Amino acid sequence: MQKTGLSVLTLLLAGLLVWVTFYWHPERRQAHQELNIQSAPQGGDFALTSHRGPVSLKQLRGKVVALYFG
Repeated sequence: MQKTGLSVLTLLLAGLLVWVTFYWHPERRQAHQELNIQSAPQGGDFALTSHRGPVSLKQLRGKVVALYFG
């Protein structure tokens, strides 16, 4: 009984392997999809309050600026 069941299981697995190898074709995904990427809107002038008072971006024009929001 055990040899018969093992033989049937082996044949079923072999048949499944043959079917998967030759007949099963999964859906193929497109490797690359075109994305419509638009440029981000540019920010306008703004003002912040520092320990010395209000500072606007207009006052810093032409200078090297590092902003840290944290």
